[in-house]
Amino acid sequence: MNKRIVKNNIKNTLFFSYSIICSTAFFVIHLTLKNEHSSIENKIHNLKYSETQYENKIKSLRRQRNLLIESVEELAYEDYGFIIPDPEPLVIIMDNDR
Repeated sequence: MNKRIVKNNIKNTLFFSYSIICSTAFFVIHLTLKNEHSSIENKIHNLKYSETQYENKIKSLRRQRNLLIESVEELAYEDYGFIIPDPEPLVIIMDNDR
């Protein structure tokens, strides 16, 4: 009977040890994945913010470019009488009667 109690105690001890190891591993993996998810979400948020900042910078530079072009056109008109015609759309007329 003594051997039976020892075997039973060993089985119970091993079961308890495996359950503790497995539950600890599960919680460590769970926390690691949760932190990775949070980190990746933060990086995505930062990238979206950077994208918005770059888009705003591009819009600002385009506006400055258009203002510079307009001022150059005004100076050319005032100083040299240079006239810049407005672009006209290309119109193609096709007669099917001929």
